[in-house]
Order: sequence, then structure tokens, then C-alpha cells
Amino acid sequence: MNYRLARILIRLLPVFLLVSCKTGLYYATRFVAEEEEIHVLLLPPPGLITTFLPHHPDSVPGEPSPAIDQEKVRFVHEVDDSAYVRIFMESIRHHLGRFYVRVYGPDQMDAFNELDTTAFIFRVAQLELLEYIARETFVGRIRSREFRETVELTFLENNVWFEFSRTDEPDIPPEVLYSAFSTSDYIDGRFVTRRETGETVFVPEAYLLGEEDVRDLAYLSGRQNAQHIFDHLLNTYVAREMDEPPPYYYHYDLRQHTIREQLHPGFIRIGSAETQGENQP
Repeated sequence: MNYRLARILIRLLPVFLLVSCKTGLYYATRFVAEEEEIHVLLLPPPGLITTFLPHHPDSVPGEPSPAIDQEKVRFVHEVDDSAYVRIFMESIRHHLGRFYVRVYGPDQMDAFNELDTTAFIFRVAQLELLEYIARETFVGRIRSREFRETVELTFLENNVWFEFSRTDEPDIPPEVLYSAFSTSDYIDGRFVTRRETGETVFVPEAYLLGEEDVRDLAYLSGRQNAQHIFDHLLNTYVAREMDEPPPYYYHYDLRQHTIREQLHPGFIRIGSAETQGENQP
């Protein structure tokens, strides 16, 4: 028994004792403790899509879109596409390695194709860096008078669409999985009344995004998606062993070596790549 397996079994021994019947948690625990040969082919996107919106992306359809003020576009016109994609992909690969997943890249296709065991393919079909403007209104009250101030915040969102498939199911179209990760400006503040004029003004305290935050977004999104990939493989294993979808979505906490039940999966299932292709105009 290797060190990794021994360490996990020590943490999960109480779980084994509690799940003597073969529940979803039983299979999830078995996957984490016993599955040591997990092979994943990770393929990069064809490029980076950069998008700017002058409003929240979930604005109600039909509302008139504000004209784009180019001075408000702070990041997507300046981002180094290739560097951003590289940071994102290297982060996924690094963090999958922490789950003891053997990751293959495009330059290791021959080795991947020679595997004699079931392996998995995650292709980044589309990667988008979205920048948009959202508005937040602060409300204050001084001596029974109400004051309001609306400020604009810049949000950056990393959107990724994976195509997931298995080597033992070559005739089944890949499954499309979506994930998002975002960061934003942070503004706090208060209303104060100036003694000299009696005017009440809003005094903001702002922490604005910078270039380093763009790189951090790529890295942290890669880490998040590595977790989603491992959890997706875990839950796929559980569903196959139970011959039905489990009642919960299982999340493996690498730091604590514990498995938690969640109501919602990390990835949003959109459908198959075949279906998505049919929906293209």
C-alpha cells in the first residue's frame, strides 16, 4: 500500500464503517481510496474569446444596451491571449496532478492512445474572458434623510466549455460541460456631511482590478476546473456503479481528505457536442 492510499484510508476509515451498505457515499469513498490509475487527456482551446459588455450579461432581453464607452474597457483589449490560455491550462494540469491524475497533453497523444485501460478526454472547446460593467447602489440615512449613490464596477469572468468523453465509448458524442469563475472591483464607502458647505457626499473606498488580477483569474479558474473535473469523474463512477444517478453530488475536499454531499454539481451539463452542433446557426 503506498503512502497516498494509506493516508486517505486513515481519514476515511470511519466512513467505510458507516457505509457498509453500498450507497453513493460508499462508491465515492472507494473511488477516492482505490482509483490510482486515472488518465486524462487535456486539450487546449483553439484560442481565447474576449468579450466586453456595458451591462450585466444576465440583463433582461429586450432592454436597450448602453453604447459602449471604449474608455471603460480596461482589460479585454490588452490581455495577452496566449499567456492567459497558458496560465489557465497549466493550472488545470498542476492541480489535477495533486489529485494523482495522470494528465496528457497534445504532445503525448501517442502515449495516451496506447493505454490499455479506460481513460478520459477533456477538450476545452471554448474559453472566454468576459469583461462587463455592473452597477451597485449605496443607500445611507443621515438625520432622517435618505441618500443614494450608484457606482460602476468592472467584473471579469472566465467562462469555459469542456467536451468530455471516454475512450471506452467512442460512439457516444462528447458531453458539454460549462463552468464560470469571476472576480471584480470592490467598492465600499459611506455618506458624510461636509461641515464647510453642509453638503452630503458619498466617500468611496475602492479596490480596483489590475493586470495581476487577470493572471490570477486564469490561475484560480484553472484550479477550480481541476476540482470540477475530478468531482465529475468521481460522480460518473458512482452513477455507473449504482446504475442510477446518486441522490447527491459528491465533492472531494483534497485538504481535509473528506467527501461532502452537495445539491449542485460543479459543472453545468449543457448537452452533447452533437446537440450543440445542431443548434448552431
